[in-house]
Amino acid sequence: MGAADPLSGYRFQALPDLSGLRDPPHSTISATRSLYIGPDEQIQARHFELGLPALIRAAFARVLLGYTDSPEFLFAEASSVTDLESQLNLVRCNLSDCKTWADLARQLERQAHSDVTYSVSSVHAALDLPGVTNSLPARFIHEAFTSAQKTELQEVLLLGLPQAELGAVSADSVALELWAICDVAIISQPALDIYLEQVCVTVTYILGNLSTSPTSIVPFPQNLKSAYEEGYDGSRAHVAAQWLIQNASQRPNAVAHEIYRTLEEPPIILTFAELNSRSNQLVHWLLRHGVELEDKIAVCRPRDEHFYIANAALFKSGACYVSIDPELPLERRQFIVRDSGAKFVITTTQLAPDFGPGALVLEDENVRNELSGESDEDACHAQLDSLAYLLYTSGTTGTPKGCLLNHRGVYWAIEAMCRYPRPVTQPDTDKRLALASVAFDVHISEICQAWCLGIRLVSAPRYEILADLQQNLIDLGITHAGMVPSMIEATLTGPNDLPLKYLVSGGEKISDSLLRKWANHPSLILANFYGQVA
Repeated sequence: MGAADPLSGYRFQALPDLSGLRDPPHSTISATRSLYIGPDEQIQARHFELGLPALIRAAFARVLLGYTDSPEFLFAEASSVTDLESQLNLVRCNLSDCKTWADLARQLERQAHSDVTYSVSSVHAALDLPGVTNSLPARFIHEAFTSAQKTELQEVLLLGLPQAELGAVSADSVALELWAICDVAIISQPALDIYLEQVCVTVTYILGNLSTSPTSIVPFPQNLKSAYEEGYDGSRAHVAAQWLIQNASQRPNAVAHEIYRTLEEPPIILTFAELNSRSNQLVHWLLRHGVELEDKIAVCRPRDEHFYIANAALFKSGACYVSIDPELPLERRQFIVRDSGAKFVITTTQLAPDFGPGALVLEDENVRNELSGESDEDACHAQLDSLAYLLYTSGTTGTPKGCLLNHRGVYWAIEAMCRYPRPVTQPDTDKRLALASVAFDVHISEICQAWCLGIRLVSAPRYEILADLQQNLIDLGITHAGMVPSMIEATLTGPNDLPLKYLVSGGEKISDSLLRKWANHPSLILANFYGQVA
């Protein structure tokens, strides 16, 4: 790359959108930060014959490269805040050209003082960019903040510092005010504050490491890292059934399930105590009939009380839950049973002949008598690292394939999903709608989230719910629900018309129109789960 031709072979790199807004307005924001250069750092800079502007420029460029995740980036150096469009020196930063930080600072310094200047329009033409693209989204300038703070920018990040050079080495730290001005359409105020702080930390790091490679990772403090990891306490994890057991112990009469065989009839009510007790009896029955840890047990029946009792029992017993949609063709249902090696299939009287001697019908009189004789004492034999469930893919590209998840994975997934709705949830009154097909693991999430949050799960025939989804949400008092974006847009009018507190959008890409209507509403949390892989 020749110094006289910084545009040769350059591929345009835009700044990332850090506005945090879907359709951000254009508005100018600013940030300032005092940078302190200690005596030792002053000596280092003088030893390498580098001025403060050269080092700050290098830090500015290095942080920009990190933001764009690019091997090189082109920015401009302006001579005056009153003219940010012409008489610009182009500075092209490429770390592969430099062995040390000192080399990088010198290389950028030479370009910044080139006799050849450019205008924004000439760069735009040379790079053959679309009409609205800002060809030089980042610019550097020597100017006091008091002179620049009223500058209006559109899609530009401007970093500045007063004219400053190191004089004689001071026994005290030298203070320098760095500032940044930016269009909020590309960087939010918190992001701009972080960016400026990162530049300051990088300057300090460069001063202590001038002879090391500029490709080295700058050791930012935790609050300035791009990937902030919350402390992980693995000891918190437990099997999901413990949420059920806890609710049964602390809130035995609270409703766990509100089950409608049809919306025209009163619901069947299962309290947490009843669900816990009856699922315990089924656990003891399964263990007495030879079910061992990670044995596969299938469930193929509509979502009635027996479905939920079976599901709870399997999550306690240590067996692996295999979900089979009763609406699937016979051949597919039988394939899943064979392929999984299911020891039992918990099903209905009507479907039992499809599964042979392994069929278990909970409402059968003989089975009911056996279950009633079992202990209802708590029994939880599942282990965190044992299998929780086996779910089959749709098989659209060939033979369906089984996907396995253990109890530890279920716990952390549900904990993450409940983090946002938890603060607004009222366990004694709120209701979650069970709407997902049992062919997808979202139905497991619906069950386990209800246990975790301590709210009731409402289920009814899916075709009845969808016949008038909005009115049914109102009539049933649903506060927590999840569905695909197209269903939200086609059937729901808006958050002001519904009792919803928490709405999950998933399965499809969320649309701008949906976000405009449902996001940032004071009485509703919208969660986007698109992208999860079952």
